[in-house]
Amino acid sequence: MPAVVMVHGAAGITMQVDPWARELNNIGIAVFIIDSFTGRGFKEGYVPGSKIGSLTMIVDAYRALELLASHPSIDPSRIVLMGFSRGGGVALCASLKPHHR
Repeated sequence: MPAVVMVHGAAGITMQVDPWARELNNIGIAVFIIDSFTGRGFKEGYVPGSKIGSLTMIVDAYRALELLASHPSIDPSRIVLMGFSRGGGVALCASLKPHHR
């Protein structure tokens, strides 16, 4: 099946993420929601000056892609990246050639 990797915005995973995930699931698309903050101890969202910058979130997105591409139920040629707010910038930057490596 196809999959969407979701990258949250500066506020972390908010209420806007869940409706998108449910809708995509309802049409047969798997969803992988990345939480770049909580696992690193940031529970209040982005903290200016923290080490959780866009590059860290890009690496998280590529690790999610790597994991999903190896899953037997996921079509590795049909995985896309979707971002909210700051995550949208992360999705755009992740698509640029310098980050492919």
